[in-house]
This record gives sequence, C-alpha cells and structure tokens, in this order.
Amino acid sequence: MKSAIFGGSFDPVHLGHIEIVKKALKNFDIDKIIIMPNFLNPLKHSFSAPPNLRLKWLKEAFKDVKNVEISDFEISKNRPVYSIETINKFKPDYFIIGSDNLKSLHKWKNIDEILKKTEFIVAKRGNIDKNLVSKYNIKKILNKDDKAIVATETLKDIELLKERDIVVSLDFKNGELLLDKNFKDYSLDGILSYVREDTPLIILDISSVGTQRGINVELIKYVLDKTNNPVYVGGGIKGMDDLELCYNLGVDGVLIATAIHKGILDLEEIINRFGDKYAKK
Repeated sequence: MKSAIFGGSFDPVHLGHIEIVKKALKNFDIDKIIIMPNFLNPLKHSFSAPPNLRLKWLKEAFKDVKNVEISDFEISKNRPVYSIETINKFKPDYFIIGSDNLKSLHKWKNIDEILKKTEFIVAKRGNIDKNLVSKYNIKKILNKDDKAIVATETLKDIELLKERDIVVSLDFKNGELLLDKNFKDYSLDGILSYVREDTPLIILDISSVGTQRGINVELIKYVLDKTNNPVYVGGGIKGMDDLELCYNLGVDGVLIATAIHKGILDLEEIINRFGDKYAKK
C-alpha cells in the first residue's frame, strides 16, 4: 500500500488543501494520504491558531474524504519537528509540498537524505521554478485550479477584469468602493461592466475586517442588485446569525477568519449547519 504525507501549518485549513488531497488521490498511485499538521514550522517563529485547534479543523474538513488520515504525531511533540523525523517514522512513498516551498528546500534538515527516502509531489501554486524542479528531480507536479484575486483597491490595469480564472475582490471602506487613483471616476457599474459573467466576486468590507461588528446588509444588497455573478462576502462576521442572513440574502459563500481564530465561531458547527445548504447552490 502506497502512502503520502501532506504536511503544513494549515493555519487555517482551506479548500485549496482539500483540493490538493483529492487530486493527489485521483491522479497518482496513492492508497492513503496522511495529513500532518505541525506544531510549529521549523522555519517560522510563531503560529496564529493553536495546534490543537488546527488539528480539530482538519478532522472536520476531511471527515468525508476517503483514504485520508489526520495525524497528531508532530503536534503531540509540542515542538518543531523536522520532516526527516516524520519521514523516518512513517516511511511514506511520497511527500506533498507546495511549489512555493521549493525555494526553501535547501534549508530543510537532511534534505539529501529526504530525497533518497521519499519522492516529492509538488502542488503548483502560481509559477514554478523549472531549475528547482530539475535540481530536486521532481517528477510529479499537481496542477491546481488556481484563481488569482484581483482587488479593486490595487487594480492598475482595468483590462485584467476581463481575464478568465480570476476572482474580483470589490474592496469597500465605509460603504465606498476603493479604487486606484486612475479609476476614481468609475462607479461599481463601470467596474462590473468589465467583469465576465462567470467571474466570482468578493464583497470585502475592509472597514469591518477583524472587528466582528456584523455584516453590512445594505452594501451586500446593493451589490447583489447589480450582478448575477457568484458573490462571496467577507468582513465583520460576528456570529451564526450573520451566516444565516448571508445565506438568506442569496450570497454563494462567506469568508471567515478572525471569528474562527478567536473561537467566536466553531468550524464544526458551521459545516454541520451550512455545508449542505451551500453545496446545493
């Protein structure tokens, strides 16, 4: 039976992680993937969410994904654990990393030994350095269906809004759409006129990010009245009532970070209450 380890901070776990696991199981000869959250990345100095909370998130996120095991091996050590230690313990056939990690592999402890004991599967994130692929003899690359986020606040070329495979973040502050100085004369209608009909939109209330003061209902209604695109909401989520309200308003999803990190919202409860509803959208 062939196994793979997919390690990382998962701070927090997100849909991209789930996609990587599902595609690896589908595309490669892997019978089981072991998800290995670290206590603390040896190359970092801190984490945001505590280890046991990240472990709980992972168990909930992957509970319905077959051939996946969530391991607390590294977290239970209560210290940074080098990958070579984990590899020696589990002896995986493959070790899954993101392509952004290629540039730091030379800093990994005993990297030459790691390369002899397992084979890397690299999940592509943006551009990939072909020289590093060759250097580390990478033969398995997992292409993700990445979408670049184009934010109105930092938009320099309005033609970018016409591109495929993007997500447009409509950045608002105190109800005002934030735009680069070159596009100050554009209204929301003007911006939306450049966006493809299937491009997802994020209504990001920057003035509410991290505050848990509640969603801006009028702002959400204002945008929804102007578009039939998929719409997601972020900023100010303070509780389950906000999530229910977003769903009733007709949004396609909600971005939640601070409320989960601070323990105001529980990921398991969110999934149980809203997972099926949004899956049907």
